[in-house]
Parts: sequence; C-alpha cells; structure tokens
Amino acid sequence: MRMFTAHGFSFLRPILKELLEKQSCGFEGVDKRSLVSDGRRSKVSYIETHGVRAYAKLYVDQWPRKLHSLLRRSRADREFGAMRLLDSQVENPIKPLAWGEKRRFGVIESSVLITRAWDSSHDLRALRRKWQRGDMDADELESLAQGFAGVLAQLAQIHEDGTYLGDGYDKNLLLRIQPNQRLEWAWIDQPHLSFYGKPLSWRLRIQELARLDKCLHGFFPVQAREEAWDRYFNGLLSPEQKANLMVRVAALREQMKSPSLYRRFTVFRRHFSEAILTNPLTQS
Repeated sequence: MRMFTAHGFSFLRPILKELLEKQSCGFEGVDKRSLVSDGRRSKVSYIETHGVRAYAKLYVDQWPRKLHSLLRRSRADREFGAMRLLDSQVENPIKPLAWGEKRRFGVIESSVLITRAWDSSHDLRALRRKWQRGDMDADELESLAQGFAGVLAQLAQIHEDGTYLGDGYDKNLLLRIQPNQRLEWAWIDQPHLSFYGKPLSWRLRIQELARLDKCLHGFFPVQAREEAWDRYFNGLLSPEQKANLMVRVAALREQMKSPSLYRRFTVFRRHFSEAILTNPLTQS
C-alpha cells in the first residue's frame, strides 16, 4: 500500500488507509450518506477531520480494465500530480492533499485522491442541464455568461505556458457564483494533463476549445460567447485567422456530438442488461 500526503497533512494517512481497505472490498462499509456523487467509475465522498473539509475521490475499475493499471501509475497518482502542476501555473481553488493506492501483483485494487472541498459549486454540464430544464433565472445566466470570459482567459494562459489539459470537458470545470455575482471556477479531474514546455500548437488548442464550445453552443447568448472567445485569442490572431479557426472548432464540435461506436455498444449493452433483469419471463 502506497500513500502520499502534502506537507502538513500527515493526519490524513489513517483515513487513506481505511478508504483503500473499504474500496478493495467493493465499498462495503462506506457511509452512503457521505457520498457526494456516485458514478460508474468513481465515487466522491465528503470527509471532515482536524478542521479540514475535503473530498475523497474513490476510483472504481473492473476487470479487464484493471489490467491496464499493471505496473502503471494509478489514476489518483496521476491526477494528484496534474493538480499540483496546474496549481503552480494558475490559482486553482481545489488543492490536492493526499493520494493512496493498493496493489496486488502490480495490479491496482483501489486508489483514492483527497482534495479540499469547494462548497456551493456545480460543473458546467450540470448548469447547462439546469438551464435546459428552465430552472435557471436570467441573472444567474447573465453572471455565468459574463464571467466565463475569465475562464477562457485563464485557459489561454494555461495553453501559453505549454499545458494541455486533455480532459477539459464541461463536466471537469466547476463554477461558483459569489453573492456579488462574481464567477469563480476550478479545473478538476485532469489525469491526462501534459506539459510541453512551450506554447501549445493550434491543433491541440482546437481540441480543447471544441470540448468547451460543445457545451457553450446554444447555452450562452451569441454576444457573450464572442466576448469570451475574444478574451482567449486576445490579439493572437487576425480576424480572418480567428474566423478560420472557429470554423475548425465548430466542425470538431459537431463530430463530438456523434457518439462513437464503442459508446453506442456500451449504451446498448446496458439497456439490454436492464431489459433482461426487468423481463418477467426471465424471473423465476
């Protein structure tokens, strides 16, 4: 069992050990009331100790996916390193505190990442769904649209520093609106982050921008979107170059909307399994 804690957070080691043991038993004993999110590949649990409020992200891998972890860094290890690198470049409110992993014969049985909690925040995908349901008022939408220019300005800085997020999707961007209508944000879940040491090529930038534009398209007013893109480019390109690049971003965005063959098969398999389980003819 390997564990690492940031300076001053050694008191998290017993909690890490307990979580790793529980996770290797299929989360038996984990308090369901403390779960913040319960996904197919990860679960986030809320913990509070020594005056520190934190989230513990428990990574779930099933066979044969576990074989991919053979003699490779765990997801928790990679994400901890990515968050520390990103925190050294820009101010990110969610700080990595500790990570741990448990292996058997080189294969990861369980891994956990602990970060500081960030209350009253929602990811961009959840906010879009809230808007689609009609539950978002005009003031909240205006605050999001106006403040998002700062998000793209920070993303431009990250790219200029030579960092490629790799997982810069809307679900990995947390947003929070302060009482004074000021927008705050934090990047999370970036285990595939890469550092090139020089400004990113436009090919890589287009991939990152298309992932975000997939959510922004139709969500924010056109004028707010244009102002946000202007903050990203900030004189890097001429109007003609910017127009050509946005055409490529839009084309890639449309490609991302079409589910891959693997995704279609996964959805079909899940629906088929549910049909078998609910079919009265298959039940004794």
